[in-house]
Amino acid sequence: MSDKSDTLKEVTNFEVEEQLQETSSGEREKPTRKTSWVDLLAVFTAGCAFLSDGYQQSIISPVNNALSISYDQYSTGNWKTMVSNSNLVANIIGQIFFGLFVDRIGRRQGFAITTALIIIGSIVAACAKGSTQPHLFWMLIIARGVSGTGVGGEYPCSASAAMEAADERLGKKGKLAPFIFATNVPIAFGLPLASIVFLIVAKIWGEHNTSGIYRTCFALGAVIPLSIFAFRWRMHHAEVYKKNSIKRKVPYILGIKRYWKSFAGVSGMWFLMDFVIYPNNVFSSVVIKIVIPKATLIQTAEWQLLLGCFAGFGALLGIVLLRWMSRKQLIIYGFLGYGLVSIIVGSAFEQLSKIPALFIIFYALMNFLIYGGPCNLQSIVASETFPTFMRGTFYGVAAGIGKAGAAVGTEVFTPIQTKLGNRYTFFVSGGVCVLGAIVVYFLVPDTTDYDLAEEDEKFNQYLKDNGWKGSMGEGEDKVEFNA
Repeated sequence: MSDKSDTLKEVTNFEVEEQLQETSSGEREKPTRKTSWVDLLAVFTAGCAFLSDGYQQSIISPVNNALSISYDQYSTGNWKTMVSNSNLVANIIGQIFFGLFVDRIGRRQGFAITTALIIIGSIVAACAKGSTQPHLFWMLIIARGVSGTGVGGEYPCSASAAMEAADERLGKKGKLAPFIFATNVPIAFGLPLASIVFLIVAKIWGEHNTSGIYRTCFALGAVIPLSIFAFRWRMHHAEVYKKNSIKRKVPYILGIKRYWKSFAGVSGMWFLMDFVIYPNNVFSSVVIKIVIPKATLIQTAEWQLLLGCFAGFGALLGIVLLRWMSRKQLIIYGFLGYGLVSIIVGSAFEQLSKIPALFIIFYALMNFLIYGGPCNLQSIVASETFPTFMRGTFYGVAAGIGKAGAAVGTEVFTPIQTKLGNRYTFFVSGGVCVLGAIVVYFLVPDTTDYDLAEEDEKFNQYLKDNGWKGSMGEGEDKVEFNA
């Protein structure tokens, strides 16, 4: 019994036991002992709540179909768009708000609040009622907003904690694959997970009991964060955070002066990527209805499952390709590949729409390409680029700008579909992806050889050189800067 207790404590406390070697040049290497499952579990526990984002992002498409069948007013006016976008808008609020504070209050404290918001919002959405249909829809909008704020807050909290844990436990070279498996792979597989959940729930309730279907799907959104809450609550901060966090007199101006170009590049990349990705996911059911006009609720969800699986497989392929490519190269190739296929689909839209299987293959290939490149790496690049004291802040604001791109893209694609036709949405997607590749080439740094501790040392010296006065670190690691 004692041995089991010790093992559990080792898993949940995130205590760093390995010793880091120092080379003659002062560079940090991998931990001297072999990587254990405890190290991997520590990284995964910090980052796996990204699965909530993939699920919440994807479940709304089949749920929208169920709500449209349940309530005759849902598809009239802007209710469907408002319920869908409430989560996106709340994501932006959560990403920016928690990004600004997670560096100061701590990763664990941020986890506690974001997890609670996701659980509460999901349960309220499942139990939503109203005296009229519009009142019910407003309840769904509010509930989706609460859970969306929590999901948005997970970005700076989870990514920062997962990156710091991975860098500390696995070393500069060993952290890449575990970090991606803990963050971006869960997002990618959140897409097919949502379709699988919907299909199982629909089978249990029966295809015609749409009220039971959508309520259960919303309720299950609380399971993911709830399942890991106890582990995250007991975690400890990584050493790099203990040594380099700044709680008061945060030198934001100096941080912006030094990293404004990188921040502009990461934010621009994220904005353009989400501008394309989110409308692609939200309107996937619409596209399926075009090529398969008589598809039932279940058949549409099955096709969406197929499309979602390609996103997950793309994320896995991206990890393999990083053995031969740098982070920056893979992001650029992903943008260009998606753009090329999107333009091809737009050019041959009428012909492809008459061949449903071929159209779906091209549509899935687009998911495959962008999830293998930009979607797979935007999180790790944003986590590695900035110093520890502002990692969550820069990451959260950049992610918020990205989600703003998602909201703008969703709004822009709707009138394009209505006034110009579906084929032109693919032309717009292609052009935006080419622009994304250009932004990455000129503004986004290649973080392939970046080391968190080295970047912190460089920035700490920058603070000294610019006369910053204040305290850095927490507890025994606290150091005073008195220039």
